[in-house]
Amino acid sequence: MIDYDEVCLAFEDEKVQRIMKSALVTDSGQQTLPNIYFKKEHIGGIYDLKNYMVKKNLVKEITECLHKDMHD
Repeated sequence: MIDYDEVCLAFEDEKVQRIMKSALVTDSGQQTLPNIYFKKEHIGGIYDLKNYMVKKNLVKEITECLHKDMHD
């Protein structure tokens, strides 16, 4: 199992959405969602995550982990 936290802005009021998006721009320089972090390291969006996984050779490791969880 891979532990993660999801921050969903869809159910927040407009003021909270603006504050969260402003914090995202300040932290990452990006204005679009999703944005992915590992611990406090900003990875980027989904394409950045795919590149990060290939670069760090995580694809096989994560696939094996997910496969194991499905069969436990």
